[in-house]
Amino acid sequence: MRIARSFTVTIVLLILIGCYSNAALTSSAASQSDFLTASNAITSAFVATHNAEEKGGNISSLVTRLNSAVGLVQKAQSENSSNPVQASADLQNATLLAEQVSSDSIGIAQSGASSKSTQVDESIGASAAIIAVAILIYIFGGRIYRRAWLYLYKDYIVRPA
Repeated sequence: MRIARSFTVTIVLLILIGCYSNAALTSSAASQSDFLTASNAITSAFVATHNAEEKGGNISSLVTRLNSAVGLVQKAQSENSSNPVQASADLQNATLLAEQVSSDSIGIAQSGASSKSTQVDESIGASAAIIAVAILIYIFGGRIYRRAWLYLYKDYIVRPA
């Protein structure tokens, strides 16, 4: 699962770099600062998503929305010469979507960190319980076995052969 996330994050980063380089090469009706703003917002959202993943958060919804933002930037690049108004709207939507991903990643990172903490606490508790049961069996196991054997075989009579 972690490899798939890292692969997805790498793909998003490569698409982002491609968007930025294409935006720099295009002479368009939408300004370069619009493309740069969208690219910077997506980059910061990518970093926030990566940090949330490192803290153990489930980032699948964030990656989906981040991919949508990258798609909007690509769409804006392709339609910039034919429909600059729509391109500007797409860039604004991409920026807004990336900012939402950045803000949502904080909560996801916190929930991931708390879930990791809970998992560690549960592991320590289970280990302590297993060790305690093993010690009790070591100390009292022989007595319990002998009492159970005497209880089960109390009606048997042993006669010399």
